[in-house]
Amino acid sequence: MKKVITLLLLSMLLTAQESVTQLKLEQVSRVIDSTFSEETVKTQGKTEIEDDAFVDNVQVLQKPSVDEETPGNLILNSSVTSNESEIHQGLTNVKSGAKLQDSQLESVNEIKSLEANSGASFVSQGNVIIGDDSNVSHIVNSANENLVEDGTADKLTVLQHNSLEDTEIKNTTIHQGLIVITNGADVSNLNVTQQNSIKRSDMSGQGEINATQVTQGQIKIEESMGRSITQNVQNEIDNLMIDDSSSVNQAYLHASKSDLNNMNEQLNNSNTQDIVKNEMNNVEMENALINQDVLFIDNSSINRINKYNRGSGLQQNNLIHSTMLENNATINQSTITIQEGSTVTDLEYFTAKNPRNDQDAINEIKVVELGQDTVLYQDRLELNNATLEESSLHRTNSIKNVNISNESNVYQFYTQLTDSEMQDSKLSDKSYLKDVSINDSAIVQGMTTVK
Repeated sequence: MKKVITLLLLSMLLTAQESVTQLKLEQVSRVIDSTFSEETVKTQGKTEIEDDAFVDNVQVLQKPSVDEETPGNLILNSSVTSNESEIHQGLTNVKSGAKLQDSQLESVNEIKSLEANSGASFVSQGNVIIGDDSNVSHIVNSANENLVEDGTADKLTVLQHNSLEDTEIKNTTIHQGLIVITNGADVSNLNVTQQNSIKRSDMSGQGEINATQVTQGQIKIEESMGRSITQNVQNEIDNLMIDDSSSVNQAYLHASKSDLNNMNEQLNNSNTQDIVKNEMNNVEMENALINQDVLFIDNSSINRINKYNRGSGLQQNNLIHSTMLENNATINQSTITIQEGSTVTDLEYFTAKNPRNDQDAINEIKVVELGQDTVLYQDRLELNNATLEESSLHRTNSIKNVNISNESNVYQFYTQLTDSEMQDSKLSDKSYLKDVSINDSAIVQGMTTVK
């Protein structure tokens, strides 16, 4: 039987038909130098809003207000040695029928030097769960799991800073920044800003993910409606080993049985010259999967997707360097999959409208070793039993100093249509190769396949 430990550093419980306006809560949750040796559920910083309660103009800060960089939800120098332990920090639960409007929830989430290798553990930071028939209006939310079910969300802004550092994890599930909109929800003006990182600070630190599922900044929209969704996302994986059927999702948007209108990617910083959106550096992968910036559309209708509006100039969208992949490792960077009767109209997907040379390449792979049945995708568009209309794709890519062997494959700007239609659309690609060694493998740049 699990032991339940609830530490309410700052908590709030609102019951039926209560009303609260103009309230500010500051939550700081810490787990430091701790060991979990029994089946335990540990909760810090919990806020519950019960049925029919009304909350207006409430600010919940899951970080110190005096220091923007200090995490509000922190797990440091700790270990989990028991099966099925759970750690939750910053849980906000808006239950069925409750109303939350014009409120702000913001957090900085960090897990550092955590050992979790006993199996079947679960770690979450900054959870926001909104139940049946809830009405959510003008929420600024920087939380982990935001569930909008059978409700309405308008002017919903998500500000997330999620990090895993010097961590050794096995057979564990970790969620940072998971947003779920489901079961007939109607969401408009959803603005998402995310910084997601998984790294080891130095070679002497811990940095292995084994048989583990990690999500950072993932959005799921199921059987719902969405209008005006904007994403501003940066993803980083640095100095890490990932193996044994592990999966890492960073900025993964999955829409199923939904209607979406006007999805945009943009950068808030006007000076974007030094920004790399999706980056992997000094990573070793074996029998594992990494997804960075994926849009998966299933049995849905979408009107207007604007990808990579670079503004003053993004340095690169996808960059992989000093990395080794082997034994069935797969990396997906900037992938769009449209399937099962979906229709997408007005997809604009570009790097620079008039690229001059490899310096304008949005995708770059350099100093990389690929071996033994590995696959690497950068900018992949796949349609399966779907329709793409009135769309334009302008893309440039570069591969430098790369060794590819043992039946491995690299795809850049790969477009595949299966039992699908593309109407009134334009594809334009440029590719650059330099100092590349290929042995019993393949590189595909700017290829379109119709089946």
